[in-house]
Amino acid sequence: MVSFFYRIIRFMVMTLLLGMVAAFLLLTGGCGYMYYRYGHDLPDHDVVKEYEPKVITRLHAADGSLMAEFAEERRLFIPIDQVPEHVIQAFISAEDKDFYKHGGVDFFSIAKTMVRNVSRATSGQRLAGASTITQQVAKNFLIGDAFTVERKIREAFIAWRLERDLSKDDILELYLNEIYFGLRAYGLAEASLAYYDKAVADLTISEAAYLASVIKGPSNYEPDDPDELKRGMDRRAYVLNQMAENGYITDEDVQTLRDVVPDFDIQVRSNAAATDETGYFSTEAYRQLSDTYGPAVVRTEGLSVRTTMDPALQE
Repeated sequence: MVSFFYRIIRFMVMTLLLGMVAAFLLLTGGCGYMYYRYGHDLPDHDVVKEYEPKVITRLHAADGSLMAEFAEERRLFIPIDQVPEHVIQAFISAEDKDFYKHGGVDFFSIAKTMVRNVSRATSGQRLAGASTITQQVAKNFLIGDAFTVERKIREAFIAWRLERDLSKDDILELYLNEIYFGLRAYGLAEASLAYYDKAVADLTISEAAYLASVIKGPSNYEPDDPDELKRGMDRRAYVLNQMAENGYITDEDVQTLRDVVPDFDIQVRSNAAATDETGYFSTEAYRQLSDTYGPAVVRTEGLSVRTTMDPALQE
């Protein structure tokens, strides 16, 4: 009898071990195939490490006052060490609460999103995504927006490489300087000026949470439209709740800030903005700069140009 039970137990243990070996081989083979199929010819991610964003060229008068701006994309670069902690916490809470914990892909978040998407699909709602901030950097710089399974897999491989080669702060700096916020503003620094006419260092928690909200769909949350402002405030309430859940602020802070509308000071500037008093002069300065350096340099490389214009005499 003992021998019979021993043979059964041995059989069960051997079956379990063989199953584990088979599962390991299948997993390894599957990963190898996925890498061969989607990961062996990925675009060179060195372009991310050598990031040179398109930034605004600013034209100054002789006394240093700002006269005009020329840009292809309205962006001012801001180093990550100049972004206040509460601003970073707002974006982490809105977009990727486990940013500092995962290795580029958040499998737990993907699993939760897949479960939620089942009910969304049956009710005809738009499917939700589960991209980490690192994956969004990979998409924005290297992959593009086409929504296909292949693109998502390649995005994940690049995200792992980015996490291997860059620090978390480097990745976050790329993200905050590249994303579009609406109001013709690219990057956090320009968005702070466009929405509040203030520097990033002066943003309050309430203001930062609204900026973190709008990147989900900038055209849906512009505060100069009452309906869009309401959607933006609802989205900001979610961000504030996430900040509290992550331990960045208290529940009392959420209750205090929930219904307080940020002090917006909307500044929508064109890509070739000039004061009325210096328009002709600025146009001639742009022409001369373009002849010397080329239009692409003037509109993308963030030149700081001092001119001979005397504002007092001009007035």
